[in-house]
Amino acid sequence: MDRREFLHLAASTTALVLSASPRETAAAAAKSTSTGYGYATDAFVRLKGDGSIATFDEVVNVTTSVSPLAFDGVPSVKCSTSGAITAEIGVSRFNTFTQPADWNGGLACAVYFEDISKVVSLTLYLGNADYSVVYFKIWSGQALISGWNMLAVTAREFNVGGGTLSPDMIRTKLRVNTTNATAFHVAYFSHYQRARSKVLLTFDDGYAEHYGYLKDQLVSRKLPAAFAIDTGVIGRPGFMTQAQVQEMHDHPSGLFTIANHGLNNEAVTMVGVDKYMSNLLTNRARLNSWGCGNGKSLHIYVQGMFNDALVKALRGNGIVSAREVGASDRTAKTATRVELDSMTMMLPASVNLEDTEPINTVRTYLANAISDGGTFVVMGHRFHPSSNGPIQWTESDMNALLDEIAAARNRGDLDVIAWPEWHRGLGK
Repeated sequence: MDRREFLHLAASTTALVLSASPRETAAAAAKSTSTGYGYATDAFVRLKGDGSIATFDEVVNVTTSVSPLAFDGVPSVKCSTSGAITAEIGVSRFNTFTQPADWNGGLACAVYFEDISKVVSLTLYLGNADYSVVYFKIWSGQALISGWNMLAVTAREFNVGGGTLSPDMIRTKLRVNTTNATAFHVAYFSHYQRARSKVLLTFDDGYAEHYGYLKDQLVSRKLPAAFAIDTGVIGRPGFMTQAQVQEMHDHPSGLFTIANHGLNNEAVTMVGVDKYMSNLLTNRARLNSWGCGNGKSLHIYVQGMFNDALVKALRGNGIVSAREVGASDRTAKTATRVELDSMTMMLPASVNLEDTEPINTVRTYLANAISDGGTFVVMGHRFHPSSNGPIQWTESDMNALLDEIAAARNRGDLDVIAWPEWHRGLGK
């Protein structure tokens, strides 16, 4: 499996599964090599390809064996569970990791689940001898998928219990809670270094103001953006016309990607996977017939709804990346998470531009994303000259946000990238 299918940077708000290529810490840089994607090829915790554990030496309720799977060339160990249990794999000795406060990045691991429906949660722990002092991060099964999941957490995202970790007393483990016998594969577990921040601008549905207002604002600042088009509403009052969509696609600036949305705002929870896929393929064919195919392999979930069956169907039909709104367990709107969405199929929006997200809050999200490194994913819908509302932001607030993004780019604090570029051309 090509790592590009599920690796990308994203220090987005609260979407967990990641987006900032994992990298080794500066302390390890001298002795670790890194791939073109920036993660350590000799991670702090490495597993042997013969199924034995090299540096993991704490195993609870798990049977390890040889795994046929590898994560971008990194061998994995298969961990089999027997039923509804709590499985743990970790390091019993100390000094495996530096103190989170000293990190210039975060902690990442690659885990492959054979059947996510049998997994309740995965928790990453740093702790002292008996974990009475513990830093932890929990991902629910709803935020994970069958297949590879690249998970990461920054120092500020840890939940803390029992006090402060002593720098010389740190051990670590992964805990997986299951409902039935299943297996997962662990291939990578290491620090990653803070990366140069990225901003990804995405806009849903194809509203008239995307052409009448937003297009010129983006062009004047030279900011690329993706527009997910629902051809079922194009031409209706309040939406772009077909000719305007085509003009955006063919704009001489080359800034605009036309992505595949759906038809008539019908979410998978409304119509089921088969009908949803029929809508998506019809929408894609229609966009292609309009000559608007530069984002045909990119998808934005209608109403942000998806499930494991839909993810598999999308992959089977050539979709390489999909943006969502945010899983139900993502509550911390901080934009501090470095989320590697292994799951490019669950690329999380950092912010939804509407009345619940005022400009000063969004500024904080952006500042945190720049501070932590990673990708800040903007989701927008409607824009109004003077009023905020559900899925609607004022033009003045949007102008201010675009000014700040452009200024940060000009200072060298971040890059603003097109969605296809995010996946190194896979979406083209």
